[in-house]
Amino acid sequence: MAHEHGHAISKAMEECIRLCIECARTCEACYGECVRMDMAGMATCVALCRDCADICMTDAQFMSRGSEFHLDLCAVCADVCDACADECERMAAEHQGESSEMFQRCAETCRRCAESCRTMAGGEAGIEGATKKRIPTRDWRVHAKRAPLSRGPGWQRCRAV
Repeated sequence: MAHEHGHAISKAMEECIRLCIECARTCEACYGECVRMDMAGMATCVALCRDCADICMTDAQFMSRGSEFHLDLCAVCADVCDACADECERMAAEHQGESSEMFQRCAETCRRCAESCRTMAGGEAGIEGATKKRIPTRDWRVHAKRAPLSRGPGWQRCRAV
C-alpha cells in the first residue's frame, strides 16, 4: 500500500496499526470500567490502561506516517501492552461477571498488540525497503544511551517561568 508520504506500508504494518488502535480503544473502555467500579486497588490498572491506550495511539500514528522512530516505539509499546495485560489478567481473576470479562478482553487485546509490535520492532516487517533493525528488549533503555541534553546559557530563565 502506498502512503501519502511516498513510503509503502506492508500488510504486517497495516495489521499492527489496526491492532494498536483496537488496543487503545479497549484500554480506554477498561479504564472507564475501573473508574466506574470506584474500588480500592484499581490505581495500577487505571494507570496502565491509560498508558497503554496512549502509547498504542502514538505508535499507530508513528507507523502511519513512517516515522524513523516507529521501530523503537513498537518495542516500548510491546512492553507497555504486556504490563497492562498482566495487570488486567490479575484484575480478571479478582472480579466476576462483566467486569471480569472486560479485564480479560483487555488483556487478550493487549497480548495481540504486544505480539504484533514486537514483530515490528524486530524489523521483520514494516515499511517496505527499510533497512533499520532495532533491538526489542524489555531493557530497551540500555540500548538508548544518548548524550545528556546540554544546558545553554538561558536554561535557568526557562526554569523560572
